[in-house]
Amino acid sequence: MGDQRRKPAIPLHLIVVAGGEGHRARTGADEAPKQFQLVGGRLLLLRGLDAFLAVPGTASVTVAAPPAWQAVVREALAATTALPAAVCDGGATRTASTGLAAEALLHAFDPRDDDLVAVHDAARPWVTAELVARLAAAAADHGGAVPGVEVTDTVVALDDPGDDGACGLRYLPRAGLRALQTPQIFRWRPFLEAHRW
Repeated sequence: MGDQRRKPAIPLHLIVVAGGEGHRARTGADEAPKQFQLVGGRLLLLRGLDAFLAVPGTASVTVAAPPAWQAVVREALAATTALPAAVCDGGATRTASTGLAAEALLHAFDPRDDDLVAVHDAARPWVTAELVARLAAAAADHGGAVPGVEVTDTVVALDDPGDDGACGLRYLPRAGLRALQTPQIFRWRPFLEAHRW
């Protein structure tokens, strides 16, 4: 019988971006943003977290959230996982929220250069542990991995307007296009450096 041991999983640090206002999902002015609404008795942002908790090697969770919702996030994380967790302010954009969370993750958990970091959108609850594991393996081998789905919409590229102000357009072949989604997983050091740049 050969050695059945698996090599240890590379630590995976999770960033959940939950800083948005989620206006499209609100039915009233006082209703919570989408990521903080209850779905089946649990916050929507926790539904996506389940897949990461099922993957060996998940080492920490950092959530970028609006200040008004940070206490709710801390309480929900404490009730859901024993993983080390940090909560920071979200930014004006998704990129800004991710950058703020990366700095918070660095200061709270000091990941190694070759650790992995996953960025996941709090309002995307149906990610699977199998997808996270596949992306983590690909990111470990190639430095980064992002899921994409085939594009079914008609997509065009607009040319610069001519002297008459009219724009030409070119239809882009769907076969070569993908709509990128989360989670997106990368090696820690290049990820941090890219956000700082």
